[in-house]
Amino acid sequence: MKGISDFAYEALHSANDGITIVDMKQKHQPLVFINPSFEQLTGYSAHEIIGKNCRFLQGSLPPQPETHLIRQALNEQKNCRVILRNMKRDGSLFWNELSLAPIKENNHLSYYIGIQKDVTEEIIQNQTIIQVLEQNKIAAMREAISNFADQVSQPLTAISIYSKACSLIMEKVEDGTFEFSRMHQGLENIKAQTLIANEITRTLNDNFNDLNFFIEQLNANELIIQLINIIKYTCPYPIHLNLAPRLPEIKINREHLAQILLNLLRNSVEAFQRCGMDGQITLSSRHQANSIILEIIDTGPGLPDDFINNGPVPFFTSKTSGIGTGLGICRKLIELYEGHISFNNDEVGLKVSIHFPL
Repeated sequence: MKGISDFAYEALHSANDGITIVDMKQKHQPLVFINPSFEQLTGYSAHEIIGKNCRFLQGSLPPQPETHLIRQALNEQKNCRVILRNMKRDGSLFWNELSLAPIKENNHLSYYIGIQKDVTEEIIQNQTIIQVLEQNKIAAMREAISNFADQVSQPLTAISIYSKACSLIMEKVEDGTFEFSRMHQGLENIKAQTLIANEITRTLNDNFNDLNFFIEQLNANELIIQLINIIKYTCPYPIHLNLAPRLPEIKINREHLAQILLNLLRNSVEAFQRCGMDGQITLSSRHQANSIILEIIDTGPGLPDDFINNGPVPFFTSKTSGIGTGLGICRKLIELYEGHISFNNDEVGLKVSIHFPL
C-alpha cells in the first residue's frame, strides 16, 4: 500500500487484532492490506485475498442486519462498529467484532481501515447470561405469583364465606324471619374483604413500579443490533431490520428495553409455532415529533379482537391463545417511561408499536 510509513506499517503488521485496509477509490473496494493476525483469525493468506472484496467472509451465511449499518457508515463516510457472524476459510463460524474508520486524503475518502476481533467466547457468555436471567425472571415471577395467590386467597375465602352466609339469610325470608342487621353486617364484611384484596393488588403494582434501576441515555438502534446478534442464530424465523439513521437517544433502563423487545419477539415466534406456519419478523425504528417509535411487525395470525381493543392484562395468561403475562409486563415497563404500546392486526399480520417520549 502506497503512502504508508515504515513505522505505521510495522504497527499495523504487529497488531494483535486483525487489520484490513480497503481501497475505496476502486469500484469493487478491494483489500490492499491485511496483517498476520487477520490471516490467523480467518485462515486466509494474503496472496489469496488481496485484491478481493471482504464479502468472502460472509461465505454461505444468510444476509445479516449489520450489513445495513456498514453500508450506511460507508455512504456517510463515518466510523462504524458492529458484531456479525463470519466464516473462516475452513468453513467454521465465528463472531467478528468489526470496527471501521475512514481514511481521507485531501478531504476525499481514499481508504477504510477495519479492525477485526474474535468475540465468540464473549457472545457465548452473553447467551448464557441471558438464559440465566430468563430462568431467574421465571423463578421470581413464580414466587411473586405464589405470594400474590397466598395473600389474596385469604380475603377471597372470607368473601366466599360471607356470601354463603348472606344466601342462607335470604333463604329465611320465606319463613318471615329475615334479619336485616345480619344481612347488612355480611355485606359490610364482603366490602371490607374486597378492599383488602384491592390493597394487596395495589401494593403488588406499587412494588413493581418502585423498583430501583439505572436509567441511561440509550440509542435504541444499538441495543436492537446487540439483541439480534445474540438471538438471530437461535431464532427459527428471519428477522429483518429497518432502523432509522441518527435516531435520538431515550432515557431508559437497558434491561427493561431488552426485556420488552425480547418478550414481543418471543410472542411472534410462539404465534408462528402455534399455527405451524412460516413467517418473518421486521423490527423498525423511527423518530416522530417528540418521540421515537419502535415497531415489531410479523406475518403471523394476529391477536384476538378483544385483546386488541382492551390491551394486555398483567398476570393474565391463556394456554389456548398463548398470550398473557409477557405482553402485560411489556405494557407495565413501557408505562414506567410514560410511553404507550398499541396492537394492530393488518393484512400482513400483527403490528406492535411502542412510543417512547424524548
